[in-house]
Parts: sequence; C-alpha cells; structure tokens
Amino acid sequence: MRGEPWVEFQNVEAWLSDKSIFQNLSLTLYKNESTAIIGPNGAGKSTLIKLIERSIYPVIKKDSRMLFYGKERVNLWKLRSLIGFVSNEIEDRIPNNSSSKDVIYSGFFGSNTLRKETILTNKQKDSANKIINDFNLVEFELVNYGCLSEGLKRRVLLARALVNNPQIIILDEPVCKLDLKSKYDLLSLLEKLSVSGTTLVQVTHNIDTVIKDTKRVVLIKRGVVIADGIPHECLNSDILSNLYETPLIVHRENGFWQVYPGTQIKYYK
Repeated sequence: MRGEPWVEFQNVEAWLSDKSIFQNLSLTLYKNESTAIIGPNGAGKSTLIKLIERSIYPVIKKDSRMLFYGKERVNLWKLRSLIGFVSNEIEDRIPNNSSSKDVIYSGFFGSNTLRKETILTNKQKDSANKIINDFNLVEFELVNYGCLSEGLKRRVLLARALVNNPQIIILDEPVCKLDLKSKYDLLSLLEKLSVSGTTLVQVTHNIDTVIKDTKRVVLIKRGVVIADGIPHECLNSDILSNLYETPLIVHRENGFWQVYPGTQIKYYK
C-alpha cells in the first residue's frame, strides 16, 4: 500500500552551475513504494538527488515549492536521520586510510569519517555493530576503506547509510564498478531491505539494476518526466527506445529486466 508522501516537487526549477536542468518538475515520491528513477546521462538524475540532499536549492518562484514530509522548512539533521544516501560522490570523499568501522560510524554524524574526539553512545555502537554483523563485515571492520574491493566498499557505504535506521535510502548508480558477483550480491541485499520495509529509490541508467520489489518506475529525459507508473507499464521497448533515442528490445526473465539493441530505425523527439 502506498504510504504518505516523503518528498514533493511542484513546478520546480533547478540549475546546476550555469545550466538549466529542470524548468517545471512535478514529482511526488511515497513511503512504502520502492522506486527506480531511470534516464540517460544528463537527464537530471544527479540534480534530483542534490535537491533532495539539499546540496543545491530550487529557484524561488510563484506556484513552485518543494516539500519534505509535507513541510517546506526542514531541519537538515532531522532529514539525515530519515533519508540515507549511497553514491559515488560519497565514496570519493571518504579517506582511504579510514577503517571500515569508522566509515560506518560516521553515518551517525553525516561526516566522511570519524574524528578521534568523537564519542559514540552504547546505543549507536550496538546499532552499527548489528549492521556490521548482518552485512558480514566483521572481518573487514578494521581494514582501511581504500584496501577493500569495490563490492565491499559499496556494502560499507550501505551500512553507513543505514545506521540511523532511515525510512528512505537513495542509491545513485548502486552497482557502478562492481563485478557480476558483487553486483548480484548487492541487488539481493537491496531486495531484502525493500521487502523488509525500507523504501528504496534507485537512480540509474541501467534497467538491469531494478530490483524485483520495485513498485514504481519514473523515466526522465532532459529534465522532463516522460513516463511514470508500474514497471510493466514503463519498461517496454517503445518507451525505452524513445528515452535513450536508440532502437532497443526489452526482455524480462527471472524477475530482472534486460535490454538489447534493436534494428528498427525510429525518429526520436
């Protein structure tokens, strides 16, 4: 069942540096509705994440607003306790000489690593250690982050995002740089999280990363939502061929979506 809205964009205009990304974006995302946001490079997916994490702000104009849990004003610390983020940008900011445990602990404070003077409560330690155990990271917790495989790094980042027990997890290209085993191990972990009640938002350009429990798909092209609905409605050959402006054939097997090059030449708008 669809839950309450957790973020609402109404006629939002947003720029990244000197480039216009969105002119009139209207989109509402709901709790209990794991969603995949899909689009080619440059479609506006990363800008959407930056708007949600408040690293950029929309243009103030009439009849435009952005709400979090029904409110225009939001405390950033409260927001970080409700929404966790996993992205390549976060990964790139983490010092390689930080232990995996310190990286995970840093999620409590929204920092890139744990400062020596930082003191954690027993409750925080217990919460983090449970996740470390559940994610099979115990043997790696003292290993420096820079020495981990790409698959382990992504697991550590996901554990870091979960320490505050957030309602929402946003993942930007979650399987980027992963080999096949690490990719499917991570997708299996995400599937379990979604089924257990954590609302996931996967932001990607690859439809084969869409987990089986995904309830909704939003397709974005040049800053415009061109399709929005259940996966079976949106992930078909015609719509994806238009999205990527190239002939594509879409196939679904064992719960996963796959895409192959097509042969028919079309005109794309």
